[in-house]
Amino acid sequence: MAYNLIAPPSSSRFSETSLRFISLSHLRTPKNLNFPLKHHRPKPSLHLSAQVSLQDPLLNAVSQDSEIPIQKEVSSSKSFIWVNPQYPKASKLMQKSYNSRYASLPQIAESLNSCAPLDDSVSGVLAVLGDKIQQHEAVVILNNMSNSETAPLVLDYFLKRLKMIRKVVLYNVTLKVCRKCKDLGKAEGLFNLMLERGVKPDNVTFSTIISCARLSSLPEKAVEWFEKMPSFGCEPDKVTCSVMIDVYGRVGNVAVALSMYDRARSEKWCLDPVTFSTLIRIYRSEGNYDGCLNLYEEMKALGVKANASVYNALLDAMGRAKRPWQAKTIYRQMVKNGVEPTWGTYAALIRAYGRARYGLDAIAVYKEMKEKGLEMSVLLYNTLLSTCVDVGFTDEAAEIFEDMKSSGTCKPDSWTYASLITINSCSGRVEAAEATLKEMLEAGFQANIFIMTSMIQCYGKAGRIDDVVRTFDQVLESGIVPDARFFGSLLNVMTQAQKNELGKLTTCIEKAHPELGYVVKLIIDEENTDGEIFRKEVGELLESIGTDVKKAYCNCLIDLCVSLNQLERACQLLDIGLALEIYTDIMSRTPTQWSLHLKSLSLGAALTALHVWMKDLSKALENGEEFPELLGINTGHGKHKFSERGLAGTFEPHLKELDAPFHEAPDKIGWFLTTKVAAITWLESRQSQEAVLEKVVIAVFTERGDRDSDTKARKQPHPNAKKSENSSEQEAVAETDGECGGGAVETYGAAVVAQTIKEMEAVVGCHSGGNKSKLAMADEVGIEQQKTLQSICYKRGLLQLLDQRKLPLETVYLNIRDSKDGWVAIKDMVVRGAPAIAIAAALSLAVEVSNLGALGGTPSDAASFLSNKLDYLVSSRPTAVNLSDAATKLKEAVHKAAATASDGQAVFQTYIEAAEIMLVDDVASNKAIGHHGASLIQKQQAASSSLSVLTHCNTGSLATAGYGTALGVIRALHEKGALGRAYCTETRPFNQGSRLTAFELVHDNIPATLVADSAAAALMKAGQVNAVVVGADRVAANGDTANKIGTYSLALSAKHHGIPFYVAAPLTSVDLSISSGEEIVIEERSAKELLHARGGLGEQVAASGISVWNPAFDVTPATIITGIITEKGVITKDGSDSFDIKSFTKEVASK
Repeated sequence: MAYNLIAPPSSSRFSETSLRFISLSHLRTPKNLNFPLKHHRPKPSLHLSAQVSLQDPLLNAVSQDSEIPIQKEVSSSKSFIWVNPQYPKASKLMQKSYNSRYASLPQIAESLNSCAPLDDSVSGVLAVLGDKIQQHEAVVILNNMSNSETAPLVLDYFLKRLKMIRKVVLYNVTLKVCRKCKDLGKAEGLFNLMLERGVKPDNVTFSTIISCARLSSLPEKAVEWFEKMPSFGCEPDKVTCSVMIDVYGRVGNVAVALSMYDRARSEKWCLDPVTFSTLIRIYRSEGNYDGCLNLYEEMKALGVKANASVYNALLDAMGRAKRPWQAKTIYRQMVKNGVEPTWGTYAALIRAYGRARYGLDAIAVYKEMKEKGLEMSVLLYNTLLSTCVDVGFTDEAAEIFEDMKSSGTCKPDSWTYASLITINSCSGRVEAAEATLKEMLEAGFQANIFIMTSMIQCYGKAGRIDDVVRTFDQVLESGIVPDARFFGSLLNVMTQAQKNELGKLTTCIEKAHPELGYVVKLIIDEENTDGEIFRKEVGELLESIGTDVKKAYCNCLIDLCVSLNQLERACQLLDIGLALEIYTDIMSRTPTQWSLHLKSLSLGAALTALHVWMKDLSKALENGEEFPELLGINTGHGKHKFSERGLAGTFEPHLKELDAPFHEAPDKIGWFLTTKVAAITWLESRQSQEAVLEKVVIAVFTERGDRDSDTKARKQPHPNAKKSENSSEQEAVAETDGECGGGAVETYGAAVVAQTIKEMEAVVGCHSGGNKSKLAMADEVGIEQQKTLQSICYKRGLLQLLDQRKLPLETVYLNIRDSKDGWVAIKDMVVRGAPAIAIAAALSLAVEVSNLGALGGTPSDAASFLSNKLDYLVSSRPTAVNLSDAATKLKEAVHKAAATASDGQAVFQTYIEAAEIMLVDDVASNKAIGHHGASLIQKQQAASSSLSVLTHCNTGSLATAGYGTALGVIRALHEKGALGRAYCTETRPFNQGSRLTAFELVHDNIPATLVADSAAAALMKAGQVNAVVVGADRVAANGDTANKIGTYSLALSAKHHGIPFYVAAPLTSVDLSISSGEEIVIEERSAKELLHARGGLGEQVAASGISVWNPAFDVTPATIITGIITEKGVITKDGSDSFDIKSFTKEVASK
């Protein structure tokens, strides 16, 4: 039954509510009510339905097209106007009277909200309705109430006067009032009353109580009521179930929540932002940060608008994942979408930037909060101060500390003072550190072990050994228990102290750590120490301490040995560290390069390792071993934040003193390289090189008596930092690439001295003669390159991926043993290129299955295992359509096999074969693309006998299983003798073109020229380009193409110069679910790729403080694409502005 109702404009409260009715007419305000009404201008109204909503929040019920006059005060007790039925316009006037009565109902609800919760008071208000009360009138009044104390009395009033068949309707509307008021107690009491009176609850009853519990932040009660439903014969609907995803997530029942979400996706439930926010928090707690992003994308695809809660949960997840660049992107989207940042937003950003050491960004957020007048908390102040400690912002820390003290709302706590003391200690500000400690003690806080450790470091760097001893005594006297890092700091001080003061420090260590003290005494008293006893004691000591400090102790002990002129003892310690796997992968050998990796070592340990490596090289030469064409030393490129010095800068002068032919590579920061010829010549000419090395090592430590500010101790971990489950404080220090020696106790170094290519040529003995490439120079000294370049090497049970991060200087293949290795390889860009990623993922799981041995279980178990693994692999690159497409096809094959297989082994075998077929098909597909593309270009450029083709990024055999897509077209033209020259862009900022495409072109002896991205338009204008061919990361149904950033500008230039622009990609790169490029989400890469040379791997080249926009891809519209080259043929537009790819795929499928 439908009614025409309108909300009176006089009720400001009712303007926030809604009733849903089928239609709405233009009505006038009633003139005869017995309670005063306020004058308001009419408000617009909405057309509403007759069913009162029990689930949705209330909306404004005033119609936009109604014309309601200003209401006047009335005092008549009549509730409607009598109309003479004989009057010509009687029907119209009666309808007007009828509607006037309904328009007054919300006002009655308003009066009931404000009246006393007494039967007489309620009856007095409702008397205006008279004796003829309709059921829908009762529903409307209760629906508009917001007083849970009065609502039950109103319910009873109506129940006594109405003859209702379904009394549960009125009870449900009354429960809704309790939900509005978040009064779960009243709701539960009303439910019990229903049962006592014999009224059977229905689904709406339970869903209303459940949502009441949810809004009251009582998820346990919501679960309790949800699980009661079956006992009353009620089956929860989709709305209730979708609410329960959030509820189960809040109570910690993750399995049920995720299971219900999977069902929600398959059955297309309507989910709200709160549910997605909870799911994101669930994924965050499990460390599935890509899952959080996937949820966000699914949310957008479903048309659910994210609110502040969703964005804040995402920001917090990206902070925990240490992905500040993604946090930046999400925040930009939040602002762009009109969602106002909250205090929680800024807090999440500060935490995200703080964890990742994005000091400037954290400070910027802090300043924005201050500008907006948002109050800081003690925790946020401490987070900022911790960030300042991590990045060396001494002055900024002092400002923040003063702001905190003057805020009036936040008082410094012990963590605050600990940060200030730590940063002053690391900066060598002894007086400031002492003043802060004094202020802390006066504020009533006690010094803890972290603070005392910082003071030990501070005094040690200043050479004030007596103050170190005094502080040590204070620690013991105050009852503070020294920890491993405290003793590490004492060892650090010993490596810097004069020899005549070592006894004082040794006595301190012996008091609190006898085992460590004994080892130190053995080092100092070398002449009277047996070698075997020394190894035994050191081994037992290192095995007894925590993993997070083993390397720091070992580095310190080696440094101490070196400072005491005990190089052989230092070698013993290094050998012990290697045996105990404290040091791993220090030396590596591949067919093309032998390397020494010093990234996590202190200077003393690094020079000791160099000494050992040189001896090994000399022995290899004596034994006639074949040397590789390159030898390298990797020191890392990190610098100490308080001194701007790193291991590379300190190490290079010592190589010069040894006259070693290792020179810093101009495009590989932290690497010192030499050739086989130069290395052998040097090793053969060494007569007493070991003695020289010993002198150099000893000199390093004897020259360190000045204690200037450039000599910095390693950073004391922040006292407030919490260890995560997957990382230790020691690992956090190691991330700085040599800033503190990765756990070493001393930071050394001078400015890095750049070596030019000429200097390298002089050492190698090569003369380039013009603009000769490094690969050409390498050929001149005898490097043999592979004849067939492959990024993926596979045979059943074995998978190797070419590490493309090391190209073109190193050709290193990594063994992939299982899906976890595959996931990491994709995530870390060991393998890249959409087709190659998909094949690598599929084969990594095939290798895992092959190597598991005898596999049993049911077919269903096997299918479930493989499906879960494939979902995991997809999370490594969720935006790669080829990867998700391959996973979908493999899952279909697996489940199809499981339906008929006799056991799990047969399903696993099916998967392996399907993955291997994908590998074979990809190569065949790429060759087909090359054939179609070459034929097309030759046909359209018939007048040219020598074609020049420009390509962008890398789309060759390194980005696929073999041959390539866009580069495959160029290869095919070359094989046909039709290619005059290939041009490849450098593809900034990550230089895939100069590093990878140029490498492939030179490898295949294809005539090629490298051009800067910005030179492409000029090249076209000069008439040097006949066609442009690029690859694709994703192609929309209309042909809009997402590809590496810079593709769009090339297409525009080609369009302007009348040059055909082709996209070459397999049909697996086409996403028919996306209608246009506007739906493609563009990933933003790290700002470091632009701020630093070599795509973020080199030195900073941009001004500090500049903002960065660094999208990984852009979308080229179909309107400026000439054709799309696929393995099935070329898709053309046939005079249209877009491509009809769906029709093309249907046509080829029918064939």
